[in-house]
Amino acid sequence: MDWPLIEQKLESLRRSIQRVKEKCPKSAAVLGSDCDAQDILSLNFTRAVQMCVDIWLQAVSFPLPLPWEKRLIFYVKSE
Repeated sequence: MDWPLIEQKLESLRRSIQRVKEKCPKSAAVLGSDCDAQDILSLNFTRAVQMCVDIWLQAVSFPLPLPWEKRLIFYVKSE
């Protein structure tokens, strides 16, 4: 396992979560009318999920060369 890479991804995950906490409006109504906040939250949620998947792939050493193939891991690992 590549520990420095996992640590780097964990730090990226931490930053994405922190950004979500900082930029999340107090109400759904405010979020619904704030396109910038929607973009920031969407981007950082996407990054956080991607980091979790990347960390998991490192932990199980399951090689997937192309990013679009990562959707297959849920199918493959469920068997």
